[in-house]
Amino acid sequence: MTVIRLLDDTKCYLHAVIDNFSRRILSWRLARRLTPATTCEILKEAGKNLDQTPTVVADSGVENVNAGVDQLMADGVVRRVLAQVEVSFRDRDKIYGADFVRRVRAMGIEQVLTSPRSPWQNPYCERVIGTLRRECLDHVIVLGEQHLRRILRRYLEYYHGSRTHLALGKDAPEPRERESTDEGKVIALPMVGGLHHRYTRRAA
Repeated sequence: MTVIRLLDDTKCYLHAVIDNFSRRILSWRLARRLTPATTCEILKEAGKNLDQTPTVVADSGVENVNAGVDQLMADGVVRRVLAQVEVSFRDRDKIYGADFVRRVRAMGIEQVLTSPRSPWQNPYCERVIGTLRRECLDHVIVLGEQHLRRILRRYLEYYHGSRTHLALGKDAPEPRERESTDEGKVIALPMVGGLHHRYTRRAA
């Protein structure tokens, strides 16, 4: 989850579920506030996009630890691993104290505790959010929520189908076919409003 500021200084929350193996963003939602319902929606959608029950790594905010998500776990839709990442901020809330720890253990949930203020310990998610900001949001003025949705859809189309990753052997999350030199010259196809390009071969 990350917060995105709009032109009128209001904010939207971007919720996303990322497949660490393929780097695909399995589902995402843009919302004006954090709600358990939003988390349940994206977890269900992510589960449909995988062949196996996903293990979700999430922080222990109330949008991730609630009765709705608990039911998804009971139904076998998802498994959950918690990464409590902002201890200095959350330790003021009773939900993150001893009662919370007992509740998590009783539910059979494995907790993965990262060090306070250490986003690099949750690298896949942080990398995707950073990439989204550096390659897209830092270069545009977001006028409003609908404008932001259009930008995100266009960027994610580029991210899944054209953006290469070293961890994927310089392929995209949705694998691209190899093109031989006899298929024509390399041309650039503008994407995300010309902010990025997809390079492919076309016959003259």
